[in-house]
Amino acid sequence: MGSEKHNNLSISNWLLNWISSDVKKPKETVCDNSLALLSAVVQSFTQYSSLLVYIRVCSDLLTKELNSNSHLVPWCFVRINMAHFLKICTKWTPLKTVPRRVREIILRVIGLLIKCKSLIEAQSLLHSLFVVLINETSGIHKNGQETPCEINFKILVDAISTGLVLFEQQFNDILAAAESDDEARNFLEEEYEGLNEYDNPFQSCAENIIYNRSESSIQEGSALNPLYLPTLAPYIIKSMKLLPLWSGIMISIFGYGDDISISAAVESS
Repeated sequence: MGSEKHNNLSISNWLLNWISSDVKKPKETVCDNSLALLSAVVQSFTQYSSLLVYIRVCSDLLTKELNSNSHLVPWCFVRINMAHFLKICTKWTPLKTVPRRVREIILRVIGLLIKCKSLIEAQSLLHSLFVVLINETSGIHKNGQETPCEINFKILVDAISTGLVLFEQQFNDILAAAESDDEARNFLEEEYEGLNEYDNPFQSCAENIIYNRSESSIQEGSALNPLYLPTLAPYIIKSMKLLPLWSGIMISIFGYGDDISISAAVESS
């Protein structure tokens, strides 16, 4: 079985040998976060030469720069296993320093991002999360109005109270399993650096548009914000590089796929 322990070339060779045995190429694949594995899957099962090109095509399809009915839609829907991705999120360093309840709220918002089926929905949720993370205070401003942090905090709480109902138990099981796993899996943070050589449209949007816009919403309020955690923002921004793979935003483009991507089992590292 392929995993992050294999490199791109070895996995690609294995997949190409598999295909040469008259095996039909899959329309959808679900694997872990390994860039080597994801790159090999893209090169073997789609018409694109690299993971970066695949991501850019996804961006162009979502922003309608490319027609979703065209031959440019990837031949295979490449997805990241939700359990693997959430497991990585639970290991983000800033989340290790906050109270358990705060950690759970943030991870549930990440769960909602995974569940998003449109780019606009994901961007809106991300904006609310950034506003809450970077405001030290919430409550009421001196002008008598609720602060942006208070408003967006309520948006997030309302969203997580209803948005995870259909896979609540599944989500809780994944978080429980991650809690019992002491392995930091820092390899992902290192591998993500491999995508830094070129502009990534999803990361650029998260950093240069959504995050910058949220900074204009910093406002002093009447109470301390329990979710104040600005050091987490860079981790979230970095994870946006693979947004079309770990979320549901590409389902409408491909016309198939489950709301969340879960393979039969989560391989151990």
